[in-house]
Amino acid sequence: MSEIKWQKVNIPDLSAEASDLQDETFGKTVKNVRRIAVENSELTIPDPKAFRSMSRASLLLSNLCMDAKAVIDPYLAESPFGVGIYCAVENGPIDAPTTAKIIAGEEAKFAELYRKLRSPKMYLKQLPNLVPAQLGIFLGIQGTLNVYTHSKVGSVQALEQAEEDLWHDRVKLALVCTAHAFDDFLVVARTAKGEPRALAEGTAALVLAKSSRRTNWKERLTSDEKTYFGISDQIVNLVRRSECQTKQNF
Repeated sequence: MSEIKWQKVNIPDLSAEASDLQDETFGKTVKNVRRIAVENSELTIPDPKAFRSMSRASLLLSNLCMDAKAVIDPYLAESPFGVGIYCAVENGPIDAPTTAKIIAGEEAKFAELYRKLRSPKMYLKQLPNLVPAQLGIFLGIQGTLNVYTHSKVGSVQALEQAEEDLWHDRVKLALVCTAHAFDDFLVVARTAKGEPRALAEGTAALVLAKSSRRTNWKERLTSDEKTYFGISDQIVNLVRRSECQTKQNF
């Protein structure tokens, strides 16, 4: 099994009562959700100037993974290309009020309205690859960077590709990470549709190194009966269970 060098998770207080998520632009409400109890402005990152281009998912993940720097730095000292990032994350937020204005405009003027109203900073926030790319900049990682956006198995794909690259010595260390944030109301509404469990934000990461035998990650994955963490579900629950087992061993 791959050696876990470091791991960390950040989730809401699951004992607290779930709440509703409302969107004024679309006039819709998603019930039974749990948000991490921290505002974007409270999240610390190495370079505050990057803040305006980062989504909430990006901020949560970068804030979480800075604690892995001490583990990663010795490998980067040998080669900045020896560490890879494998990230499962949804698309970033749309600017809902601006989008509503564009859609409501005349069809013939769509391109003109889009060019006039679309914010470059907001476009950057929408890109899922910006999340691990900014994290890589903060940590000084220049190795392979992979992004997985499948809403159901993105986390599984990240774990399996990391395992494959470690086994074939394409990287010496793999940072497998994920973030599920309530950045975009439409994505939240889509994810919650038909889901009986409470939908929660969550971010988690593992630093993996090669061991003597390969890991079948699908056999190690579990779910929570009451809470669903969207695209991050498998990795979040993997780290939660692993941390719980570690505490029990002590």
